[in-house]
Amino acid sequence: MTRNPFHNAKYIKAVNKPDVFSFYDPLPLFRKEFTVDEPIEKATIFVQSPGFATYYINGRNITEDIFISAISEYHKILWYNQYDVTALLKKGKNTLCIIAGNGFFNESFRSAWDYDKAPWRDAPQAMAALYINGKEHLVTDNTFRADRECSPIIYSHLRSGEYYDARKADDAWLFAGYDDSAWGHAIESISPKGTLLETPCPAIREAEVIAPLSVTETDRGYLVDFGVTSAGYMEITLTAQRDDEITFRYAEEIDEENHLQYNRMNRTCYYAESPFHVNKMIASGGVDTFKPMFSYHGFRYVLIEGLREMPSLDSMRAYFIHQNIDRRSEFLSGSDVLNYIYRAGIRSTYSNLFWSLTDCPTREKLGWANDAQASIEQTLINFDILSLYEKWFADLKVSMREDGALPGIIPTSGWGFDAGPICDGLLYELPYRIYLYTGESRMLTEAIPYFERYIGYLSGMIAKGHTFTYGDWMGYTCSKVVPKDFVRDFYLMKALFVTTFAHKLANTDVSLWEARYEEEKEAFYEATNRK
Repeated sequence: MTRNPFHNAKYIKAVNKPDVFSFYDPLPLFRKEFTVDEPIEKATIFVQSPGFATYYINGRNITEDIFISAISEYHKILWYNQYDVTALLKKGKNTLCIIAGNGFFNESFRSAWDYDKAPWRDAPQAMAALYINGKEHLVTDNTFRADRECSPIIYSHLRSGEYYDARKADDAWLFAGYDDSAWGHAIESISPKGTLLETPCPAIREAEVIAPLSVTETDRGYLVDFGVTSAGYMEITLTAQRDDEITFRYAEEIDEENHLQYNRMNRTCYYAESPFHVNKMIASGGVDTFKPMFSYHGFRYVLIEGLREMPSLDSMRAYFIHQNIDRRSEFLSGSDVLNYIYRAGIRSTYSNLFWSLTDCPTREKLGWANDAQASIEQTLINFDILSLYEKWFADLKVSMREDGALPGIIPTSGWGFDAGPICDGLLYELPYRIYLYTGESRMLTEAIPYFERYIGYLSGMIAKGHTFTYGDWMGYTCSKVVPKDFVRDFYLMKALFVTTFAHKLANTDVSLWEARYEEEKEAFYEATNRK
């Protein structure tokens, strides 16, 4: 097997450039039929899509994993996956089909985090290389056929929702013999340009199926209560009149009148044209089943609008989705309250395991470093999470600018480089806590150049009197009781401590770093006492 399994494969897309924001922007379909003449002893497919993709061989999904490939700064790192597909192939005619999503690669609507302006932004695309018996057999290139008008997913964005036109649903394209003569040829893409790395951590799965507790008729539609807050989506099977448009609005809370309560999440940091937690389906007139493929939500309730009659409980179910990471500990006490808090914390953590440790599955879905820094210890105690952190730490290191600055969210679109050490401290906290809990020192010692570069950056900003955007964060603002310069200077001291410790583990000279740490510690204590 070659070192780079994609050495002959190309990213393929259906259009040259991404569309401007529109509620009709179908996801592309790609397909190619191919022949296998030899007995199949072992078949492996390597796949990468910067905006997520779903891959099918002979009509069957190649994996139970969803939302592949992992998020990253796509012009720096491209995480790929490999799967054993021996059982999916057959001697003779076969078909490889792909649906490519947008993800964070092509977010066309505006928000505060500037993903619509990301340096990598391009039309949805995917890449694959199929090996049979150790030899390259098929790669994505412009011999694949591509089409958007046949796609039933007519709008899709990770953070806003997905629209599904069931009138277009036809699985025939997934199988050999389908007439794709009206389709165009796939376009070979020159983007993205990141370094290809194999994903080191478990992927995202549909980890739990949740039955609804109740469905209630309201003045705005039918309100479904799943009884517990989760990250994921709802699936529904229904029969409605052809062309009926059914809308699904997701929320975590409701008010006393059974109205969805967003707590301004749908407006804060979003713009008027940006949809929020909305899925739609256009009915075919027959029996339709719909769940989103490339979008997810944080929710307990779903308001269904546009149905002519109440849906039955057994026609609906929710999926709790998250990184497929195992638990490593349990807590049980004689207090029902403590047990409830613990279980809620576990569920909340799982709801935020989405290729990083995110801040929420609702408004942002972003890897906020300050939130994660506060939660590192509990995740290491409760979850077998080391491989995910190895992936995320690689994302963190490549996000550092040449001057040492770090963004507040990881990965970033290029936004958020003035968050300050309340976020940037994750650079030190993550590998340090991993060492304390596992004895693994490699992340610490390999990060020494990044530690030193950031200390140079932070020291320079302190010399200029800069205090950064965030200090001791309290809801929607920084605490006025805790000065920003106190927080900033504390994190410099911590950075020096961890850097010194890493040098000791690496058996390198620490005398200068020890002296610098003691000097900053003394200055910090003196300044604190004066205040």
